[in-house]
Amino acid sequence: MANNLSKNSNYIPVALALIIVVVIGIILILVFWDGDNQNNNPPVNGGNTTTTGNGNNTTTGNNGGNGNTEPDMLDYTSQDYSFSLEYPENWLKNETGASVQEPKINFYKNISSSAVLPLDHFSNENHVSIFPLGIGTEGLVGVSRDVDFNVGFILSGDSKMFVLEDGTPYAAYLIPQNPPPGWNESGFIWIRAKINNLETTCYVDGEVVDEQDCNPLMGDTRIERSGRIDQNIWNEEKEIVSTFDFLESEAVGELIRLNEPQENNVVTSPLDIQGRARGQWYFEGIFNIVLTDWDGEIITETNAEADGNWMTEEFVPFRAEMQFESPYQSGDPEYMRNGSLILQKANPSGLPENAGALEIPVKFN
Repeated sequence: MANNLSKNSNYIPVALALIIVVVIGIILILVFWDGDNQNNNPPVNGGNTTTTGNGNNTTTGNNGGNGNTEPDMLDYTSQDYSFSLEYPENWLKNETGASVQEPKINFYKNISSSAVLPLDHFSNENHVSIFPLGIGTEGLVGVSRDVDFNVGFILSGDSKMFVLEDGTPYAAYLIPQNPPPGWNESGFIWIRAKINNLETTCYVDGEVVDEQDCNPLMGDTRIERSGRIDQNIWNEEKEIVSTFDFLESEAVGELIRLNEPQENNVVTSPLDIQGRARGQWYFEGIFNIVLTDWDGEIITETNAEADGNWMTEEFVPFRAEMQFESPYQSGDPEYMRNGSLILQKANPSGLPENAGALEIPVKFN
């Protein structure tokens, strides 16, 4: 009897072990079965979703297949400078407004904490920036080649793409062949991907020189940059400029025509300014004229006065005179001869859609 009890007690642990194994197996089967069912469930709307946000903002995404979600795209429109574009919602925007001499519109992502806004074409940050009136300084110097991607407008032949030492593109200088109203001939779009571990080497006449001896404006100078960029950022930047679109609006030439001075004329003091403008260009029979140097700094400004009844939609003659001191001095670099004459549409409302300007390049002696 005792021997039988001993034998039965030996079977109990074995039976318990078998029960535990069976229970664990059932649990695993249920878990994997439920997981497979969840993975096989079709995504909502077949994997593609489109949501319309507030105003002109449109969000798009792709939730199917690989599970990745593209960022929503936001619309941006500038009435001041007659263009629109789309940019991802995880990018940020900064704009200086139209009242400054060199307006800058930045779209940027993952910039460093030390970055200073607004960004310019020398900023080593991820950004797409629009400079409708250009920048009064020299451009970036480096190895470049022709632009090899599509943009939303026809490029001028001066457009170019900057590349690293290994040939990887990191920036592009994009000039519209036909700038829209509100732009001048110096206006451009700039895209830049941040170069990590940036190293810059300067060659003069084929020899490596120190930074303090490197003058890109003198002699046979070549500047090479090396490092790495985030290729995904570069692709996003190209996508942004591919959405670029110029708005159709009334050409400035249909509102104001300048007789004197003409483009690239040498101007001296006193400067006689003559032309014609339609009535809507004036307010109380006057509008502002600004003369700037090569760097966009204001030298002087004055009012042009209508010679006749300005309360009309027809052209009305105007005249103004400017007294100024030339910013160019003997021995200065040649680029310091450059300046701009800007005839600003009167805009008492301050509304961007009512702003306008005619700008021509002039020369000082």
